[in-house]
Amino acid sequence: MKKNRDNDDSRNIFISGELDEENTKKVIERMLELQEISINKPISIIIDSYGGNVDSMFAITDVIDILVPDVNTICVGKAMSASAFIFICGTNGKRLMSKTSRLMLHQMSQCIHGDVKDLDIYTEEIKYLQSVLVHEISKRSKLSVSSVEDIIDRERYIRPNEAIKMGLCDGIIRRLQC
Repeated sequence: MKKNRDNDDSRNIFISGELDEENTKKVIERMLELQEISINKPISIIIDSYGGNVDSMFAITDVIDILVPDVNTICVGKAMSASAFIFICGTNGKRLMSKTSRLMLHQMSQCIHGDVKDLDIYTEEIKYLQSVLVHEISKRSKLSVSSVEDIIDRERYIRPNEAIKMGLCDGIIRRLQC
């Protein structure tokens, strides 16, 4: 996550690189700062990321959901995995992709280890989180739960026009005013 240091009045937040706890903390802090500065002005999250940590993803999308200002999401380059979900969770009508960008969705994955009983616990948690993910994507798009499950069964790359048809994106961005 980068903050535009040349202009502290910027309402843009950048998510690039891997989404981890440190970047998540910065993104959330900045969203809360911007809401405090002006509750009436939208916040834009510009995404070019391969994704990352599931818990970080849900932390950011939970904050997006409870903020008062609209949160515009803009995909330039790529929004994959966790960052694709963040993109989809932007304010309906204000989720834009650049003409050559792409989303990538897939099943939830976690690196897990431990004894058999712990593996069972982790498996149930992953199933729960994936169910939340599927239902949220369905709720924020034109897709049924079963369609989302089919889409994420394997890695699925989605271009802007297809994303618009699916209701995952609201348009192709032509000009960015910072």
